Amino acid sequence: MKTILLLLVLLPFSLMSQKSFAPLHAEWNYEGHDLYCHGNHINYVVEKEEMIDDKDCSVIFAYSSSDLNPNFDKGPDSLIVWEDDNKVYFLEDTTFYLLFNFDNEIGDTITYYEPFNKYHFSSQPYDNTATSPNRHQVIISNISMIQLGTQEFREYEKIYLSDNGQCIDQYPFIENIGSTSQILTGDKACYLADGCFGGLQCYSNGVIDYKTDKYFDTPNPSCDLLDSTEELISYSNLTLFPNPASTELQLRAEEQILQADLINFNGHTVKTFHNTKHLPIEELDPGLYFLRILLEEGYATIKFVKE
Repeated sequence: MKTILLLLVLLPFSLMSQKSFAPLHAEWNYEGHDLYCHGNHINYVVEKEEMIDDKDCSVIFAYSSSDLNPNFDKGPDSLIVWEDDNKVYFLEDTTFYLLFNFDNEIGDTITYYEPFNKYHFSSQPYDNTATSPNRHQVIISNISMIQLGTQEFREYEKIYLSDNGQCIDQYPFIENIGSTSQILTGDKACYLADGCFGGLQCYSNGVIDYKTDKYFDTPNPSCDLLDSTEELISYSNLTLFPNPASTELQLRAEEQILQADLINFNGHTVKTFHNTKHLPIEELDPGLYFLRILLEEGYATIKFVKE
């Protein structure tokens, strides 16, 4: 009888520990889009847990800072999430809506929802006419495996379905981690605009420790990334021309250029050049890129547009 009572006492605590996506103290660190590249650092933290309708929920709060205001300020909203059977739901009023499905296969069409009017948890601007979460659909186009420590996790690529057709979403989502886009819940679609672009830079929940291998122009200070420790130097004697360019970029510098990395707006290195000042770019797709240049005394980053 004592054993049965002990099991009944321990059962709620056992259930509360079965969280993969958002256990207590889990933390996501993102870099958001910033038009003027002043840094747009967003941190999400699971600060408490609550039982709602017999569901063990996690409460996530958002903090933000920038290079102009380095203090992290707590946002006005929180997001309540619940995990069940490899799916993550968020609470809106009294209804739970699907946020992530970590049990997909290639070709699956997924209908999910995004919180509305929730500050850092919503990708769409504030809309005082909205009365329910935003509904979205994607098709899972590819699944690959990534290694985090001793475990493997699935990374899902997707095609976003919209009223205007389809577009390949530049930001996948990772099993038990979530969106690699610029906010926790993901952007509503892919797009291209000016400025500096971000994404998930690191995540930790005590078991999983994820750090991106992408380069970011303004790294989140909460992530211990290699690039964040490198000194980015502005050189008055370093010029890039023409800009915009269609076939070739040329660099002019007084010191030797050791390496130049072409980085797309999603943070991926698409091409690397060594010991040259002439950079052919004819095969690149049109859009915004960054050129990360290694000189003898440090790194410099220049933004350019491929026509």
